[in-house]
Parts: sequence; structure tokens; C-alpha cells
Amino acid sequence: MELTCRSLKTTLLKSGKFTVGLQKFIYGIQMTLSYGFFFSLLTALLVIFGDTLIKIAADREMISSRPMAGGILLYAASAVCWFYAMRNMGLAQAAVAYSMLTLVALCLIGAILFDEPIGLRQATGVAFALVAMCLMTGTE
Repeated sequence: MELTCRSLKTTLLKSGKFTVGLQKFIYGIQMTLSYGFFFSLLTALLVIFGDTLIKIAADREMISSRPMAGGILLYAASAVCWFYAMRNMGLAQAAVAYSMLTLVALCLIGAILFDEPIGLRQATGVAFALVAMCLMTGTE
């Protein structure tokens, strides 16, 4: 019997070993991306809260204040989360997820808490960020 790639694949598929291994591989990729997205989201949340505290300090013109110190501490914590995000996904995917989450949240916080306007340019930017996230996070 001649051993070819096709016959080997057929034999493996019939035995079930190939599909089990493939399922484990796909599950591993999904879990890695899930961890990556989780840490990207956590990084974004820490930066968002840090930015909000720094904005409060900036509006009060007080660089040496509790809000400023809190913002700096949240930035430091976000660096640790970013490390774990990049361990579990590609830099481009992590950056797009982080950027999109941060952009949307900070636009909303700026509008709600600080009465900053959201114009057509900002809305278009958010829409493009969402499209970029969808394109970059897909698997090939």
C-alpha cells in the first residue's frame, strides 16, 4: 500500500486522532485569544479610569493631587495587564482591541462627565475603530 498525504489524512480522520488533536489546537487558540482580549479589556479599563482621574486633576489644575496619583497608579497597573495581553495575542490584535475600547469609552466619558461634544468626525472615527477591530481580530 502506497502511503500518501491523502491516505494518511484519511486514516487519521477515520481513527479520530486527527480531529481530537485539531479540536484541542483550535480550543487552545480560542482560549489564548480569549485571555488576550480579557487582558486588553482590563488594560483599557484601567487606562480609562486613570485618564478620567487625570482629567479631573487637570481641570482643577492640580498636578500633585489624589486624582493625579490615582491615575498614575492605574497606568502602572495597566502596563502589567498589557504585558499579559501581548503574551496571548499578536501586538496588532491587542493594540486594535485596546485602542477601540479606549476610544469608545473615553468619547462617552468626555461627553457625559465633561460635556465635551461628539461631532461627526468623532462618530466617524469610532465607527472606523469598530470596523478595524472586526477586521483585525478575525482568524485566517
